[in-house]
Amino acid sequence: MHNRTHIHVPPSIGAKIADRVTAAVGSFPFLILHAIWFGLWIGLRVEPFPFGLLTMIVSLEAIALATLVMISQNRQAERDRLRDNHEAEIVDTMPALLSSILELVKDVHEIVQAVHQINLRQSEILDLQKAQQPDPREEMMRKNTEMIAQIDQMLKRIRAVDKLKPGS
Repeated sequence: MHNRTHIHVPPSIGAKIADRVTAAVGSFPFLILHAIWFGLWIGLRVEPFPFGLLTMIVSLEAIALATLVMISQNRQAERDRLRDNHEAEIVDTMPALLSSILELVKDVHEIVQAVHQINLRQSEILDLQKAQQPDPREEMMRKNTEMIAQIDQMLKRIRAVDKLKPGS
């Protein structure tokens, strides 16, 4: 059962009694009990016809039961009114809530699109990096520059050795 404390009205002792009696009176066993009671009353001839005492007892019972049924129905009507008011509050706030949800969905959609665009750009960059091969001329230039530096070093050593030779 759902938690509905927002529409629960704590019953008084009288209201609890009215609810329990109404539940019992509105049952098939109650009807059978009365049929047996009336049958025995008449069959055992507890009193002579027109059954004045039985009529008075049934009339008083009917008055008491009608009052208890009305008390129970009034309580149910109050619960129904509170539930209806609560449902009306929910229905009244629904357009604003749905509007907020729609805005959130739009924002999430924009974020997803932006992330998708970022992923596409990253994919393009990775493809370009994979496709980009070093220029062979640059590698040759680098090697030539290294060789020239080595030759230059060798020439410097040779000149240094020539200076050390006697007679130079």
